[in-house]
Amino acid sequence: MLQISIRRVERWECRLRRNGSMAYEKPGPQQPAHALMPAEKDAVLSFAGREDTVDYSLQLLAIKGAEANAFYLSASSVRLILQENGLGDDRTGRVRNSTRRNKPDRPDELTGPNQCWCWDVSYIKTDVLRVFWYLYVMLDEWSRKVVAWRISRYHNHEEAMGLIDDAIIAEGLLDVDKENLPVVVNDRGV
Repeated sequence: MLQISIRRVERWECRLRRNGSMAYEKPGPQQPAHALMPAEKDAVLSFAGREDTVDYSLQLLAIKGAEANAFYLSASSVRLILQENGLGDDRTGRVRNSTRRNKPDRPDELTGPNQCWCWDVSYIKTDVLRVFWYLYVMLDEWSRKVVAWRISRYHNHEEAMGLIDDAIIAEGLLDVDKENLPVVVNDRGV
């Protein structure tokens, strides 16, 4: 009536006799054989808390700890140990609140042309697989005018800087003070 095979019922009965319950257990050992020992964790904590290593990154802690014969662990294992003890958040090396340095701010309100330029790169397919031409475009955000553009075989920093130079020349801004030049931003697809 329930369409349950007899073999399944037999396995249930066997599990009930062996474990005393029908609950499934996670297979394998309860603690892995290669788990970190408490002495290793203590060595990481004492090494990371020293005055000369307190400013080290996770990678540097792992390397210097091995060089000092204190412990032999990867940077990710060091991070886990420090996080377990509430010490790992400021050692990642990443900026947490997305406060990027030297990021130009867009003006709050645009009142005319040449106040804010936005540039982007588009990939143009060729007949050869995984080979592209790169279209660099600079737009004036107020008028949406294409200020400058170029097509290149290369996707690199020099081409982007050349695009900015082309835009400044095209708009006749060579004699303008640096403070009065347009803010150049890249919206990164946003």
